[in-house]
This record gives sequence, C-alpha cells and structure tokens, in this order.
Amino acid sequence: MSEGTAVTALSRTLAWFRKQMLASGCGPARIDIVTGWGRRSRVTGTSMVRQAVEELLNIFGSPFCTESGNSGCFVGCGESLNRWLLQSYVERMHLL
Repeated sequence: MSEGTAVTALSRTLAWFRKQMLASGCGPARIDIVTGWGRRSRVTGTSMVRQAVEELLNIFGSPFCTESGNSGCFVGCGESLNRWLLQSYVERMHLL
C-alpha cells in the first residue's frame, strides 16, 4: 500500500468510528492502527507508510501512541480517544 492510500484509508476509517460514536453514543474502548511495520516485520530500513501515518496522527493531535515494543502499531484508548474522535476535524482528515 502506498503512503497516500494508507493515510486516506486511515482518515476515512477514523471518520467512520466518529460517525458510529455519534450515532450510538458509545465510543470504542481501543483502536489499534497496524502499519505492517514493527515487531515482526521482516523488512529492514524505514517505512514510508508508518511515517505517513505517524505524521497524520501528530498533525491532528491524536491520542495514539506506539505500543510498547512494536513501533508499527499505534494505539488509542479510553476517554482521551473518545474525546478526540468527537472533534469535527476527524471527519475531514482525508482532505489534508
């Protein structure tokens, strides 16, 4: 997957979570974003997809952070995730 495709897919998925949360009134307990890079990756070097995902999450001040020991998995959970998902810009992240 290209980094552009990954960022678009992630943006739209997070917008979907937001929509579901607004409709149901319940937020997810945890969201894992797996970039395919990290603990069990057989590829060496850097991952443009991982970097693009991290940049997008940082630009929007997301509560996602890398999971201990796995630099390719970003995890968001709890109240901070749910507060962030309620922000209107989460719907429009793919327009960046």
